Amino acid sequence: MTKYDPRLRDASGAFVGDDWTSICEIGQTFDGRVLTRRRYEQVESAYLMAVELFAQESGITELVVRTPGLHGISSGRLLPGYGPEVSNLSAEEFYDGRVVSLAAGLELVRAMLREDGVWCLLEAEGRFSLAVGWDYYLYVSSHRPCFQAVDRVHGLGLFVDEGFTSPYDLDLEDPVPYRPADEGFWAEVELLASRTNGEVALLEMWAYNAWCWHLVTPGDGIARSVPRSDLVPWSPPSSVHPWQ
Repeated sequence: MTKYDPRLRDASGAFVGDDWTSICEIGQTFDGRVLTRRRYEQVESAYLMAVELFAQESGITELVVRTPGLHGISSGRLLPGYGPEVSNLSAEEFYDGRVVSLAAGLELVRAMLREDGVWCLLEAEGRFSLAVGWDYYLYVSSHRPCFQAVDRVHGLGLFVDEGFTSPYDLDLEDPVPYRPADEGFWAEVELLASRTNGEVALLEMWAYNAWCWHLVTPGDGIARSVPRSDLVPWSPPSSVHPWQ
């Protein structure tokens, strides 16, 4: 789904019109018209209304955050300048598997359209998914045809290219084998700690560009971890690695 008129595409499908692609272009002129803040917000609101229409016709009231990423945010509140659904979320609460309301999902889409510090996929497994791409492209899929939503989106001045495969579709990626942080994992961490002066550094990553370090001693795990984080033990190069 885009704001770009499909009649202004060449034979390869590339858009050849003169149009803006980012909020940072407010004040510039495109096709003889200045992009004002008001005009930008009108288009942004149309996108959010379109997402809501597709979600409602798909029967979606909650969404799950997938493959989250942070840019320029390491701690504190995630999006303090946005709606109440997300303004009180901390950076540590933005993790893979986090369930959010549709209203919160819309605020996350707004932030992604503005390229404002966060990115993620939003999905209801097997029923609905959406991703915000570069240049103000929005990819939506549903388990239902959503004919009414398509018609109403056209009324918002937007365009729907049906049958398009999202480049962010997780099914297109090769699965990455992850082992659980079970008793066996912690036994190996403890063995490593015993060979590195009784402690080992453990890197916890819960989103792209979001991590923290823990110092683990034998017999101790970590007091708290963000759900579905990646945990990576680290030791100095000179130490004996327990997996060797």
